[in-house]
Amino acid sequence: EIPAGVSLYGAGMWYSEIYCPTRSYGNGAWGGMIGYYLNNNTVISNLMISGNSRYRGDSGIAIMGKNYGDGDNCVIDGVWFRNMTTGMGWTNWKNSDIKNCKFTGIYADAIHFGDGPQENNTAYNNYIRGCGDDGIAVVIRKDYTEDIGKKARGFTARFNTVSAAYWGRDMSIVGGADIRYTNNIMDGSVNAGLMISTELLSPSYSVANENIRIQRNIIKNTSNRLFHHAGIHFDLSYNPIRNARFECNII
Repeated sequence: EIPAGVSLYGAGMWYSEIYCPTRSYGNGAWGGMIGYYLNNNTVISNLMISGNSRYRGDSGIAIMGKNYGDGDNCVIDGVWFRNMTTGMGWTNWKNSDIKNCKFTGIYADAIHFGDGPQENNTAYNNYIRGCGDDGIAVVIRKDYTEDIGKKARGFTARFNTVSAAYWGRDMSIVGGADIRYTNNIMDGSVNAGLMISTELLSPSYSVANENIRIQRNIIKNTSNRLFHHAGIHFDLSYNPIRNARFECNII
């Protein structure tokens, strides 16, 4: 755990490594933490975090909030995430940046913004290759937000490169408001390059997608399995999409 207001700087991702040799062998939903719990007002920069995963349930999430609501005003900059379930996610990030990072050997989502009332987060200039689920995902549950009078809004992903997702999508939006995906490259996925959907998230489902801007992205070599996905794919089974604009994308 990193206390609030404390930051961690390495000598560079090729020189400073945090390695977790522990494997859970599938005991538990995510196999536990392999990196750090965050509180608030923290920078983690210039290092590598490595796990020992062999499959999705085998090791844990590298960076997430210690308690419900933690993860405010944090910066993750220049970190290489290797061989783990998820790089970072499942916390209520607010006013935080994830930038200049690398993700390889990830068995679920690399960057997962969800599932509660997050606000004003940005992922930019990250390199993600070979995910077992989505490269960058916004997933917002109704029971964690609207049902308790809260809202998730303000997500930006720009200048990221996501390639070779072998199960999910390169990028996805599954509920949320005020979302901007601009100037990204999505290159190679077994499903859609970008999926905008609402899903059953038992015992609830995702909220509607509102105020979406998808601009100046390149989407290529996607939809390589027989799931009938498009380069940009929509599945709005549980909630609608409102006020969406798609401009200057190359597919």
